[in-house]
Amino acid sequence: MASKPLHPQSEEPELRIVVLGQTGVGKTAAVHTILGHEFSSTNLSPSSETGTCMRMTGKHEGQALTIVDTPGLFHTDKQHEEVIKEIVQCIAFTLPGPHVFLLVIRFGAFTKHDKKVLEVFQKVFQNAKRYTMVLFTFGDPGEVQDQCQAFIESSETLKKFIDESCEAYHVINSEVKDDSQVPGLLQKINNMVQKNENERSYYSNETFKEAENAFEEMMKSPEAKSEGDPKEKFMVTLEGWISKGLAKLEGQAPGYFTLVRRFLTKVEEVAYDCMPPEAFQ
Repeated sequence: MASKPLHPQSEEPELRIVVLGQTGVGKTAAVHTILGHEFSSTNLSPSSETGTCMRMTGKHEGQALTIVDTPGLFHTDKQHEEVIKEIVQCIAFTLPGPHVFLLVIRFGAFTKHDKKVLEVFQKVFQNAKRYTMVLFTFGDPGEVQDQCQAFIESSETLKKFIDESCEAYHVINSEVKDDSQVPGLLQKINNMVQKNENERSYYSNETFKEAENAFEEMMKSPEAKSEGDPKEKFMVTLEGWISKGLAKLEGQAPGYFTLVRRFLTKVEEVAYDCMPPEAFQ
């Protein structure tokens, strides 16, 4: 399934991209290929126990790209608090919402861990089909259609996801010099954005809407007046609240930051829902 061809369109000034997938599937190499040689990266949570979420920014032919890699969602050994922080990081740095989710799968090897990625993704980001693309790594971009179709058909789970929960797919191989790989991917993403413009060009759900309200509430506080990235301050403050515990905060400051607490409560519910059964044994 490829993106439907669209007429030339004006591009979004910034593309917000969330990259998801297991470790070892080539996510980092793919992101570096997309961003090229000049980009900046930030460990979104230097004080956090996870230390895995990364935000990378760069440009491609004048278009700004913000890519957030949130691998901790798919680690079955993560504690509940860590999963909450991982979700908060992903949402805080893509507000008001990402234009696309790139689900990275190593071409030719769809594993049980990849299946878990798809399952958790669908739980955390429901009804995201119009904003979702599968990115196959280590495939041959020159023979994408025949190779990909055979690979997709080899797994019932992958085929069902591609057919029912994914707007397009793309192949990228960071080990092969092919100047068309990145422009082709970004063209598909921009096509998706244009196709979604009549409703909303970026993904949102109840959790993202709660996050927007929480962000606006926090930006009115004295803490937000200091210098620095407001989204980063928002995320760091939220992580501090998570570490202290919502119940404790409610007792200490009833009625304070009501919308922020409501957002964190929602994320807590999502985190419980996406964690594996063995985490509660």
